[in-house]
Amino acid sequence: MWVLRLRSSWSVELLSARIDLGVVAAAAGMSVSALARYQHFVPALDEPTAVALLRGRAM
Repeated sequence: MWVLRLRSSWSVELLSARIDLGVVAAAAGMSVSALARYQHFVPALDEPTAVALLRGRAM
C-alpha cells in the first residue's frame, strides 16, 4: 500500500511542476487518463505563471 501512496505523491509532485502528462504517465506506468484521479491535488496556477506558460515561457 505504501508503494501506491509513494507513486501518488510522486505523480502529484510532477504534475504540480507542470511536467507533460504523457511523460508523467509513461514514467509512472499509467495511462494519461488514469492521472485524472490526482488532478484535484494539483494546486491551481497563479495568474503570472499561467500567463507565462500560455506565452510559451519557461518557468
